[in-house]
Amino acid sequence: MPGQLKGEKWVYVGQSAKTPSERFAQHKAGGWFANPDVMKYGQRLLPALYRKIPPLANRGAAERAEATLARALRERGFFVVGKHGKPVVIRRTQTGGRAQHGVS
Repeated sequence: MPGQLKGEKWVYVGQSAKTPSERFAQHKAGGWFANPDVMKYGQRLLPALYRKIPPLANRGAAERAEATLARALRERGFFVVGKHGKPVVIRRTQTGGRAQHGVS
């Protein structure tokens, strides 16, 4: 992705009633429901990152799980993009040569 630093691990986290494979295909096909970054730069699914998350009963549970996964991946050093239940603003600053990011 533009602005991605060497070695930086970027992932998109979202939630859908579709399976991850169906949703990824929808992003790659483009159109109204596609995330433009996933459409243009998405390479593959990473099932190891979401395999343990079961199907969820409703949208509220899905949005909470999405936010929890995004937070956990950030704590593991991933640069996470996606809405996570609310609009996202990504801020980047340089601290000691390492890129930091935040979501508000």
